[in-house]
Amino acid sequence: MKPLRSLILCLLGLPFLTGCLVHTRQVVQPKSAGPALDEGVAQLISGVNDRYYAIQTLTAAVNFSAQIGGARSGKETDTTSFGGDILLRKPNSLRVLGIVPVLHIRAFDLASDGTDFKLYIPYKNKAITGPNAVTVKSPNAIENLRPDIFIDAILVRDIQADRLVFLTTGEVVTGTGKNLVSTPEYNLHVMMPAPDDARPAPARIIQAQRIIHFDRTTLLPNGQDLYNGAGEVETRIRYGPYQHFGNALFPGVITIERPLEEYKITISVTNVTLNQTLNDEQFQLTIPPNVPTQQLK
Repeated sequence: MKPLRSLILCLLGLPFLTGCLVHTRQVVQPKSAGPALDEGVAQLISGVNDRYYAIQTLTAAVNFSAQIGGARSGKETDTTSFGGDILLRKPNSLRVLGIVPVLHIRAFDLASDGTDFKLYIPYKNKAITGPNAVTVKSPNAIENLRPDIFIDAILVRDIQADRLVFLTTGEVVTGTGKNLVSTPEYNLHVMMPAPDDARPAPARIIQAQRIIHFDRTTLLPNGQDLYNGAGEVETRIRYGPYQHFGNALFPGVITIERPLEEYKITISVTNVTLNQTLNDEQFQLTIPPNVPTQQLK
């Protein structure tokens, strides 16, 4: 025991005995994004729910861009940015239209009634239909992009009363070189009871549902991590700086990342209108006859 103790003491003291083993370097200190505001868990939950309940319909003019691929596939492909519109009516009605640049014709048209969806791609003379939620994953990652993902991203859903919630703090450092900025964060962890298992457990088991991240300089959500049943981050959403669109305070950029399927969609918002009347016809899509239709599960 004594030789080991002597060795440790020598190693701890060695840097002070010879300068050749010591190297000191300057570390850039990030600038603060602003003073951190304090809020309790109950107040953060109320803020999320109040913002969610205040929106009944949403119409947004946007620009879409996408990146497909990553480390597992060994390549990344960026798509050309194109414009479009998003219409949303609670609880789950959705219409998303993409417009081909220059030609100003539809790149795609997606409509959902909250249970099933239709997707029409005119330039491919192809249509796709299926349930809103994926029941059988497709090897083609983009086919797993269902309407529920858009709805989860566009609106931070309310936190239901039966959820288990706790709060942690942290910080996010952005920028490069000497332009680092540190933003303090709240992380609101939303859990749910795990499904009943026939085997008795030594403790009560809960399951991660999502984490809502808040910028503590504004107390507004700046991101969400959504988990699947295996505890993996299935969808990662980030919200860019909030902007005023008339009376609406809304993120200027929404980034949707699906790390398991290796694709990312960036939605740049150019205009938002809240709570205008949207009728049923605006969420109905008729696929032209004789268009080949693929049925997803």
